[in-house]
Amino acid sequence: MIKNRESAARSRARKQAYTHELENKVSRLEEENERLRRQKVSLCFLNKLTYYI
Repeated sequence: MIKNRESAARSRARKQAYTHELENKVSRLEEENERLRRQKVSLCFLNKLTYYI
């Protein structure tokens, strides 16, 4: 009975660590996505400027 409880506790800890890892990855990807969106806007603006020159 004790081994089962310990195994379940380890399993919960692994799941929590994995969830935390995924949350961090989502956060990093959201930041990268925002950075790329801003870069796209800048590049589109520069493209329009060079088109009219």
